[in-house]
Amino acid sequence: PELSLPGSAVEWVMKRRIPRIARRLDRERPFPEDEQLFEQGYRSSAMLPLVCRDRSVGVLGVACRSPEAPDNWDFDLLARLCTQLATALDNASAYGEIARLKRSMYC
Repeated sequence: PELSLPGSAVEWVMKRRIPRIARRLDRERPFPEDEQLFEQGYRSSAMLPLVCRDRSVGVLGVACRSPEAPDNWDFDLLARLCTQLATALDNASAYGEIARLKRSMYC
């Protein structure tokens, strides 16, 4: 099920289906998640969309305490990971729905 996350970075990434990279949380924190991460000592973050069968199924977020970290991250590897994770989440959701329908047939 989708959650309503108005004004959040998660909503931004899910709607646009493009990564959001915050290289310097010490300079700019437009989203509530940015402020929370900064307060916990993180200085950079990235949120990547999880898309399967042309629909957003979630967001993968990674954060680092070093502001230089995003420049060293392998975004191609993270994108491949997101593809696999999105497929797994979509499959889990489908299997859950199948199990629910089976239960409803026998009750």
